[in-house]
Amino acid sequence: MAIPLALLLIPYFAIVAIGGLFLVFNLYDMGKFGLQSGKTSFLMALYVLAFLVVLAIAGADLLTTDWTQSIAIPNFISTGSNPFTFGL
Repeated sequence: MAIPLALLLIPYFAIVAIGGLFLVFNLYDMGKFGLQSGKTSFLMALYVLAFLVVLAIAGADLLTTDWTQSIAIPNFISTGSNPFTFGL
């Protein structure tokens, strides 16, 4: 049995989407309830920049992978007469 390697992108993009939601929530929270000063704006810009840098590094790493390959999963449960499989 083989699983396409591209299926691993589904949980990755789900995590990136959750990170994006946290980014939006934190920016809203800092803008709405934070001190209105240049330091707050600087921290918001730094937060967005750090998020984008992490995405760029992860994206560059993702581009080096051949996503058309498959992962072979060995058959752990044999259908032979092994007494430890309990008839499976």
